[in-house]
Amino acid sequence: MLQGTRSVRIFVSDERSLTTLHRDSLQPPMGHASHMLDIEMLRHDRNQFILECQRTIAIVVKYHTQRGMFSGSEFDDIIQSVNEELIQRLDSIERNFNGSVMLNTYMNVVIRNICLTIFERTRRNPVTEPITEMRTGHDSEAMAPVLLQDEYRRFSHTMRLSAGKRSKMIFCFKVYFRLPVTEQDVQRAFDRLPEDQWRPVLERFGTEYDDTLEADNFNSIASLMNLQEKNTTTGASLLRWTHDNLTRTITMMNGDPPVRSHTKETVKLLLEEVTP
Repeated sequence: MLQGTRSVRIFVSDERSLTTLHRDSLQPPMGHASHMLDIEMLRHDRNQFILECQRTIAIVVKYHTQRGMFSGSEFDDIIQSVNEELIQRLDSIERNFNGSVMLNTYMNVVIRNICLTIFERTRRNPVTEPITEMRTGHDSEAMAPVLLQDEYRRFSHTMRLSAGKRSKMIFCFKVYFRLPVTEQDVQRAFDRLPEDQWRPVLERFGTEYDDTLEADNFNSIASLMNLQEKNTTTGASLLRWTHDNLTRTITMMNGDPPVRSHTKETVKLLLEEVTP
């Protein structure tokens, strides 16, 4: 190994082989503006496909590291984790990619969402060390397509398009994901009811949830929602409504035809980070 260079371990194919690259190899050759991913490569040469993804992975991980999502010292470990997760998703990527956008663009979003998934799994251990500039040799302008703030704005905009359903959706989504609701969430969802009626809901769902069943959670809020809407829905119906609107929200965020690859996991993370 060359002195002064750090290696990135990359599992490829079905993880029976292990390829080691120098970080310098993540940089494109002189005069080669960007690598081109090809669907045939995805189908027939997945080892090479994973290798071709390395520059994008490095850019995305660097972006999130500079903003404190990951620590600088774990840069290589995060890249390794992204590769392992990406390998697990290759079959799904091949099935879902419809050719309506460039595969490079599609993979950019897939890799970003993998980073969000890894962050979600480890976010209970916050980064405490100073954030430092890392020498990966990539222009910061290359990170523009993966700005997380764009996703926050897109999510907020999508929720606002729901008009009268927005407050109900935010509240129900949080209960669905077992996220603590805020007083503002409850007040907005039950704005026609007096505080003494909605306050117990805040006390139950405003902190970490007990080991309750999903059906029980929705049964407990269905009666209050019926008072709000003068309806007679059941907890099961409210759960289906929540699931259907969650699916619709993800579809809207991904576009038609899809140019992004948001999932329930990323919506959950966005709900935790912003108030749409």
